[in-house]
Amino acid sequence: MSKTTILCVDDEHNVLLTLRNQLIRHFPDCTIELAESGAEALEVVEDIFASGVELPLVIVDQIMPSMRGDELLIELHARHPEILKVMLTGHASVENLGNVVNHGSLYRFISKPWDEMDLKLTVAGALRSYQQDQQLVKQQLDLEQTNLELMGANANLERANTGLMQLAKLKDEFLATISHELRTPLNAILGMAECLQDQVFGEVNPSQEEAISAIESSGRHLLKLINDILDVSKLTSGKMKLDIKPVAIADLCKSSLDNVQQQAMNKQIQITTNISPNIGIIEADEERMRQVLINLLNNAVKFTPMGGKVSLDVEMEEQNFKYWINFSVTDTGISISSTDQEKLFQPFVQIDSGLNRQYEGLGLGLTIVKQIVELHGGNVDLIKPMSQGSRFRVRLPSRCIN
Repeated sequence: MSKTTILCVDDEHNVLLTLRNQLIRHFPDCTIELAESGAEALEVVEDIFASGVELPLVIVDQIMPSMRGDELLIELHARHPEILKVMLTGHASVENLGNVVNHGSLYRFISKPWDEMDLKLTVAGALRSYQQDQQLVKQQLDLEQTNLELMGANANLERANTGLMQLAKLKDEFLATISHELRTPLNAILGMAECLQDQVFGEVNPSQEEAISAIESSGRHLLKLINDILDVSKLTSGKMKLDIKPVAIADLCKSSLDNVQQQAMNKQIQITTNISPNIGIIEADEERMRQVLINLLNNAVKFTPMGGKVSLDVEMEEQNFKYWINFSVTDTGISISSTDQEKLFQPFVQIDSGLNRQYEGLGLGLTIVKQIVELHGGNVDLIKPMSQGSRFRVRLPSRCIN
């Protein structure tokens, strides 16, 4: 089998030799091809594809005669969008970088002169991302082929499982959002926003800082949505494993509240905490339980109006000679109708389309909460009746150490 190939493009021969030597040192299993112009690079790319060799990555200098790096990457993206692209730049304008981010699907840029370790980590990440993308495409194709075979073999089974197929289709659509075409521009956007915030390209004025902050915030929000989709996929497929260890409940609650404190302050929402003194340490997956509490607290703050209240209470309960640890998140926000309560924890189902338009999110938070809690052997429910707001209760088997 032919080696995986990396193409380096720069009009300075010495730079190409340095790049090749460093890449060979860190990636001996790869073939390193060189080109000294955009036109030559396009010819090399077509020759590589004609020979049936994988070309996962192209590293391109920005400042070159005849064809700039951003122009080359945009042309490469039009021909072979699966190739990941890294730009070397020391003088590129924000306009040119934005152009290649928007139209060339830039994976990342590296400033000249580059750090060898940064180059190594970038290339390793790009190769890993490319392999993951290829595996995802293959799995998708295999799944589609299997579905076609099953439908052809038994039409009656197809009609009986229409609902399941619709759910699978929805799941596939969600999973598709984490493909190469979404992750690559997002990484580039966040990287560019960070560089602009660090004033890599020069000083920015307060208005520009505000705009950059909005870009970065939106990018982080999109990244959270992607992570939620990944978590739902892992949970529904049974691939999420818990790391059960002793967890200090007070620390768990504090770190969870820290994540929503600023959001609450912006809305002048008062947050209170009450932890029963007889509860100290519980056996649980700390990271996943923090995710549960943050999701519930985020929802509470999001759906509570200005000046409202949110509380986090932890207490021990005995029921039928069995002890439980109850985490309750209460808010003074919107009430949830009886009809919508039945839909709350269903995956890929949202309640009240009017609320969905008013508040950001995909509605996956409670699905993730429910399944993580059930992995711990517990349960989550909405406590009723309440005249105003909502109270969600997470019940975990105690397995606690006082």
